[in-house]
Amino acid sequence: MTTAITHPVLSAIEARVLGTLMEKARTVPDSYPLSLNSLMLGCNQKTTRDPLMDLDEAQVAGAVAHLRELGLVHETTGGRTTKFTHNFQRGMNVFEQSAVILGMLMLRGPQTAGELRLNTERWYKF
Repeated sequence: MTTAITHPVLSAIEARVLGTLMEKARTVPDSYPLSLNSLMLGCNQKTTRDPLMDLDEAQVAGAVAHLRELGLVHETTGGRTTKFTHNFQRGMNVFEQSAVILGMLMLRGPQTAGELRLNTERWYKF
């Protein structure tokens, strides 16, 4: 008998929060981990996001709390504010290339293979 691996179903807000953490870890490593405010600003970016969102701090905090329960986000302390990192690749047990594609899909929605290749250039060289 085989057992199916179940993965959590994320809300749109949770996917945006997780995708934003994944993106910022690769594209602005000097600013990573992210504070709650920085994470909210990243989630609400008006470029490279589809759909556009206007999340408030409470919505982002709620999503972070649930993602922490799932083991997909970690909280780091030290300094003046709490910051957050993602644990997507380990938490979901996927290869780096798969994590990059899934992160991009979380931020920009459905894309063609060519669009994915172009849009992930800053994250990973395929």
